[in-house]
Amino acid sequence: MDPRHLAHADADPDFYDDVWQVSPDAADVLGPAVVPERVEVSDQGPWRVYRTPCLLPDSGWKVHVSCVPSRAEHVVPLVVAEALAEDLTCKHLRTRRLVAATQAKYAEPAGAGKVVTVYPVDETSLARIVARLTVLLAGEPGARVLSDVPVDGAPVSVRFGAFRGVRHLDAQGRWGIGRVGDTGTGSAADDRSPHSGCRGAAVVPALVAALRDAASARDRGALLPVTDVRVVHRSNAGGVYSATWEDGRRVVLKEARRHTGFDLAGSDAVTRLRHERRALERLAGTGVVPEVVAHHVAGDSEFLVMEHVAGPTVTSGMATGHPAAVPGADAATYRTWVDAVVTRTGEALAVLHAHGVTHRDVHPGNVIERDGRVVLVDLESSAVDGVAVAKGVATALSSTGDDVTPAADLAALARMGALLVNPQYALTARRPELAAELSGVGEADLAGPDGVGHGGGAVADPGVPPVPVAPCRPTPPCPERLVAGLHVAADPARPDRLLPSDVAGFSVPGGGLGLLHGAGGVLATLAATGRPVPDAWRGWLVQRSLDAPWLAPGLADGAEGIALCLARIGERDAARTLVDRWADRESASPWWSRGSAGRALAHAELAGLLDEPALVASALGLVADTLERVEADVPPPGVRAGLLDGWAGVGLALLRVAELVDGHAGGGVTTRLRAAAHRAMRRECAAVHVRAGAWLASDGTRVMPYLGTGSAALGLLAAALGGRPDAGLPVSDTAPDPAAVTPDEAVTGVVRALELRSVAGAGLLHGRAGLLATLAVVAPAHPAVTLHRERLGWYTVPVAGTSRREHPLAGDADLLLGDQNIRCSADLGSGSAGAILVGDEHVDRTARAVTHVLGLPEVHRSVTRVTPGMTPVTTSH
Repeated sequence: MDPRHLAHADADPDFYDDVWQVSPDAADVLGPAVVPERVEVSDQGPWRVYRTPCLLPDSGWKVHVSCVPSRAEHVVPLVVAEALAEDLTCKHLRTRRLVAATQAKYAEPAGAGKVVTVYPVDETSLARIVARLTVLLAGEPGARVLSDVPVDGAPVSVRFGAFRGVRHLDAQGRWGIGRVGDTGTGSAADDRSPHSGCRGAAVVPALVAALRDAASARDRGALLPVTDVRVVHRSNAGGVYSATWEDGRRVVLKEARRHTGFDLAGSDAVTRLRHERRALERLAGTGVVPEVVAHHVAGDSEFLVMEHVAGPTVTSGMATGHPAAVPGADAATYRTWVDAVVTRTGEALAVLHAHGVTHRDVHPGNVIERDGRVVLVDLESSAVDGVAVAKGVATALSSTGDDVTPAADLAALARMGALLVNPQYALTARRPELAAELSGVGEADLAGPDGVGHGGGAVADPGVPPVPVAPCRPTPPCPERLVAGLHVAADPARPDRLLPSDVAGFSVPGGGLGLLHGAGGVLATLAATGRPVPDAWRGWLVQRSLDAPWLAPGLADGAEGIALCLARIGERDAARTLVDRWADRESASPWWSRGSAGRALAHAELAGLLDEPALVASALGLVADTLERVEADVPPPGVRAGLLDGWAGVGLALLRVAELVDGHAGGGVTTRLRAAAHRAMRRECAAVHVRAGAWLASDGTRVMPYLGTGSAALGLLAAALGGRPDAGLPVSDTAPDPAAVTPDEAVTGVVRALELRSVAGAGLLHGRAGLLATLAVVAPAHPAVTLHRERLGWYTVPVAGTSRREHPLAGDADLLLGDQNIRCSADLGSGSAGAILVGDEHVDRTARAVTHVLGLPEVHRSVTRVTPGMTPVTTSH
């Protein structure tokens, strides 16, 4: 689970959003009762800012004050009063809810603990305010700010950084807050990584140097007796690491940071860690949980040291063995394994229950296989003798709510068994009425040629039908209900976004306007599929685009993509203004999403839509930069196979530009562009892994078939280069030779990867809609087109079952679950617009809509042979 999605799920029960967008209760608002008249007060996002007449430098030494949520009402007014008494500008989180949200378990660690920020104007004011706050807040509990130099004895810390933030693009073209460069021009990254407090400062004041040296001495004295430490995962609560203990054995370290990582019950990470230790010690010697080795207090964290349980998690077994998720996997073998795992987990739970412990978070990631049995891990949610301290940190499907009885564990185990049969059973957390259908389809996917399932499961569950399995045909989503859902979700009064999006829409200024995660892509999709674009929505996009103070470069979520969407809905004047305003910028990368290839594509498309020949020249200039990157021996940083940041996306853009500028440029240009597209295809093939003839692409960690990141875009590129999926090539498990691969081979291999049945998400970029879109373009007669369209209906959520049920359209409207399936999204990349784009039952119309909206080159399609179903999704390699 991506922690960004969890962090953005707290604001709204239906959509991802920023917590600060929620209107607070008056009693929840923080700050002093009285502010001097000379001070200007304003709200900026989650912050309330107090600006004094004292002029600030561009950069300097910030002072951060932390506090726990329960003390915010006391601490914030004190610190603001001290800062204003020194005539220093400051800011603080506006509400108690924001303090709690930024210190939750899955909050962004870089920002956790920053409750109040004070801006000293020089070294003298820095020393004075630090001294005053250290005395004022001595002994006050507060989380350590990871990036900062801490003050001992008080929740106060300092860091060098931007006072006046500027927009900064890194070497991969990603946007972030920077600071004015050392020469007074340009920008430099405002480093907020752990222990970066003094980075970027030309001179370190004596006070900061002393604080830094004292903190370093404390940290050196808090080292654990371990070597070879490896990160398993991190969160704001701390982290999990594997390491070698002082006696030579491998151990697991579970870290709990003090005064942060709060859950819904208000328990912090340390409270949960100590409770987990009690549960493990109660179960010592049983063999069903890890043995406790030690418990260490080290610096600002506590560490629970446990034996390292060698063996794969059940999640790993599902990801690498499910026949609907792994090409060539054997269904009978997998079904036998599922029954064994469920039985063994039930036996392990029986041991827990006999010792007065309930787990309360039973899911495949918390079950490790070892020597023919299972070991249960992660007991922070557990109850000991009916007492639990954690709330809301278990996964949605495994959570037992407030139930601490053994029966709750057994119900969670039954759900785990159903999940192992059909990984999409996780959708029942939002669509409980689908339990029987999802279980039935899962059993059918595992059934043999006679249609009889291979076993019935070791734990009975009312949602799991008996075998033999009757055929079950899911209901495809209704595009018109999804369009109605857009009207339910739309909020033209918001300046930042018209429609809810994936969390990626929050990561760049103007993301709520763009092609993939903003209103632009939704409106362009409505127009491309022949649906009316509401005048209010059209006006919103025009006004907000023209009023935007800054837009990032790029096609996916940047200025060029917004301009292209405006032109496609007929707003040509606004599109022309926008592209003129933001055209003169360099591209930091070649990628389709935010680099020169995507920008060249947008300029070439806009040249025709706006009848602006000058844009052909700018497109060719951007293409020249892209060609240099493609033809270079050393690839640029940030490459991830797929449409967004991979060579496939670059190749597709080059081919489309070649089509658009043909006749406006010499034949040598288009020839060179096509040759570069072939080279891009071969480069993309270097990331391919082959399983039972299916081509999956790696991002360095996982292998995937998806369109945004994965192998699907390679299939689109190869098809545009003339590859045919019905070329009659033999199935091969050999990875392609990038230097010799043919378009026919690439299309055939990718189509096999798209024959999947089990897909985690719905989205166009990283889910089922993208696989359907790719097949519609390159292999429209393939039976998997129907399968994907039908199963896409699982991810729809009737508005009548949401908090928007009172809306006049609620009875006839659906939303679509976005990435991670815990909230809904309306955007093109992850949400309803992507499903609308591929929702036409006439495949040719779907292909034309996809090609138009994404700016894909022409593909001369042919009928595809039927091959056995293969289902590769997010598997380790």
